[in-house]
Amino acid sequence: MHSVWRIDTPKPSEKLFGKHPTQKPLELLKRIILASTNKGDLILDPFTGSYKKAA
Repeated sequence: MHSVWRIDTPKPSEKLFGKHPTQKPLELLKRIILASTNKGDLILDPFTGSYKKAA
């Protein structure tokens, strides 16, 4: 694995539920998880990838 990752911005198909200002590409998240966990590890996402819309 290199120290610089070349990953494009999120694809339109990944933006099914609006355009979150800091949405990350799925490829980036997958790479981070694969680089920092072992098979069978439990991953906690306390925000479940969501955000609250402003009223």
